[in-house]
Formats: sequence, C-alpha cells, structure tokens
Amino acid sequence: MKILNKGYTGNSGIYISVSPDEHSKDTIREMISKLNPPFPLDIFDDEAHMTIMYSRSETIDEDQLQTPDSITALPIKFEYWDGHDKDGYLVLKMVSEPASHFHQHLLDLGAEHSFDDYTPHMTIIHGVYKFRDKINEWLKSIEGKYGSHLVYFNKLTIDNCKR
Repeated sequence: MKILNKGYTGNSGIYISVSPDEHSKDTIREMISKLNPPFPLDIFDDEAHMTIMYSRSETIDEDQLQTPDSITALPIKFEYWDGHDKDGYLVLKMVSEPASHFHQHLLDLGAEHSFDDYTPHMTIIHGVYKFRDKINEWLKSIEGKYGSHLVYFNKLTIDNCKR
C-alpha cells in the first residue's frame, strides 16, 4: 500500500486513512448519483477516504508499523454525523475486518483512538453541518435503496503531528 503524507492539521498525534482506488470511487459515485443527492458529487473525489486511526496521543513508532497491501470493505449504510468539530459529515458505514485489524494493530503500537469506538466508514463529504436537515431528509428517502459493492482501498495516508 502506498503511503501518502498530507499534513495533518491537529496539534499532536496521528491520523491514518486509506483512499479508495479509482474503480471503487467510480462505483460509489455512480451509486450516489442514482440516489439524487442534495450535494455536488465533484467534491467526492477529493474527500473520499476511510479513517483508520485518529489519535491525539503521541505518534507511534512507524518502524514497527505493518501496513496491509490493501483494505476491502462492504458498504452498509449512509449516515450523517455532526463530527467532533460540528463540521457535518456524510459517511458511508462499512464492514471491514482488514480495517478493524489494522486499527487494532495501531492500538497495539500505542495509538489511542479519539472516539469511544471504531466504526469503519468512508467520509463522502464534510462541511455540511448547515445542510444536515436536508441531508437527513435525503437519507430517509434512500433508506434501503442502494446496493452493496465491495470497495477497495489502496492508498494509505499517515499524518504525524508531534508535540
């Protein structure tokens, strides 16, 4: 898996995410477009990623890091989340043993997940807090109307921010 460093914007800790391959992006974009979303799909290309770890604690020893070759996930449900920063996020919840195992590996290396539990999900778009009512109406209208397609993630981003 290719490692990308994008410049985590927090004050300390580590943020690790994976990005879907182009075929998976196309599949998800097509799935969403058929559902007539209340947001433009052009932003999806830059935003699409699955968070593996968001830890505000000290960074991990990357020498001990064992990265998977790729991660697969099965989408199960779209949801709106306010997020830790009240920015507003549309996410696609997923089932992914590889993502969960990688998350656990990072915990074993000393990372501390910043949320109560780890829920594999792909961020579709963020910065939509002011549109949350419209998005939640859309989510109710599409419940159960989308199929599941296996998603492949092949780019790993590790952003360190030291204290």
